[in-house]
Amino acid sequence: MLLQTRRHWVVLVRNLSGVAIFFLLLVVVDYVVDRVIGSPPWWVQAIFILTIPLPLALWIVFDYLNDYYIVTSRRVARRDKVILISEKLSSAPLDKVQEVRSDRRFWARLFGYGHLRIATAGTWGEIRFEFAPRSQEFVSIIQAESTRAKIAAAPENQEAIRRQLQDRLHLGLEERVDRR
Repeated sequence: MLLQTRRHWVVLVRNLSGVAIFFLLLVVVDYVVDRVIGSPPWWVQAIFILTIPLPLALWIVFDYLNDYYIVTSRRVARRDKVILISEKLSSAPLDKVQEVRSDRRFWARLFGYGHLRIATAGTWGEIRFEFAPRSQEFVSIIQAESTRAKIAAAPENQEAIRRQLQDRLHLGLEERVDRR
């Protein structure tokens, strides 16, 4: 394993900010109800305020902790796991990687992340690493390992092509032994 990381922390903060706004809205509603109707017991207020925001915040944190971007000496992979719902693994061999593009706009440069698009040959298509921390490190490692994997796979690919041609053309290139 050459590199394994989660999405950038900005994603966690962005997702939790919605829960924080919802929590503040519930506090304001609780305050208004307190002024208009009267003060309910503290445990009713706690249940009212914490029943939805706390489990939602925990779910967002666990969802953030379950997603990984991985680069090994043979593959590039993205693991997306949503608790109790789904798990998806997108991966491709490094020798099939054709292009690695990095998009780093203003906010990405400011906070140190990037959006990577890894174009691959064959059925793998494109793998995206969105909000990848240290995206330039990802790009350099993937490009270097992809080049190394292509060089290592070249003789095997040539031999496989030769065998396929022999089979398709029915050449039957056996070794001929001199009768003497």
